[in-house]
Amino acid sequence: MEFAIQIDLAPIITSVKTIFDETVLPHLQQEVWRIAQMAQTEWMTAIGKAHLWAGEKDNYSSTIDIRMTGPYAALVDSDYKYAEQIETGRPAYDLKRMLQTSSKTRMSKAGKKYLIIPFRHNVKSMPKEVAIAAKQLAPSRVTGMGTRISATGATVPQAKYAWGGRLKAGSVPQMLRKHAGMVRFDVSTPRAPRSTYLTFRVMSETSAGWIIPPQPGQNIVKGVVEKLRPIAEAAFAKAILADAAQAA
Repeated sequence: MEFAIQIDLAPIITSVKTIFDETVLPHLQQEVWRIAQMAQTEWMTAIGKAHLWAGEKDNYSSTIDIRMTGPYAALVDSDYKYAEQIETGRPAYDLKRMLQTSSKTRMSKAGKKYLIIPFRHNVKSMPKEVAIAAKQLAPSRVTGMGTRISATGATVPQAKYAWGGRLKAGSVPQMLRKHAGMVRFDVSTPRAPRSTYLTFRVMSETSAGWIIPPQPGQNIVKGVVEKLRPIAEAAFAKAILADAAQAA
């Protein structure tokens, strides 16, 4: 994906009545590079503020490249495979498609593929009563690691657990549906006690839902272009006049 900020230099060149070529416009060359660098920075900053998950922000930002393509031309572009979708919009996506590709897929007795999906919860975002109850749960622990054969035939890691307490649905006032079945894992270190809170949900071929709705375009690049265009036009005009005065 790429974008360009362009300005028609002909009227300015005509107004100063100077013969221009790449040897007499050093200020313009400098400004083109400066604006390109600014565009790269603004693009990365806008990605950081966009509604994207953290890993995608990092992956997207790392692909933004900048290079001169001529004496007075620079290109700022990205080859990130989802850049266009982020810019213009994403169609709905059925997460159950991963049942056909994930190496961790399991097979039920009925011959249906399924995955157990863990969800992490932060006590700071829980209702107060739920957080209090969650902290009081007897801890669950990982006691070892083994392997299992997945539905795709792959050998995958399999944790072994010693289960503690669980939050039963409706057992705590203000409990949300997403908190039902929550467990507290003890992940303390020698230096500090620490817990993490998880729920587990099953996604199978027969499950309803598990569909990400369509996402509107975020117009990240469009916003950067609109912000920088007047800045670039003013900078380029000023640079040309400075080069003309120097050449006179």
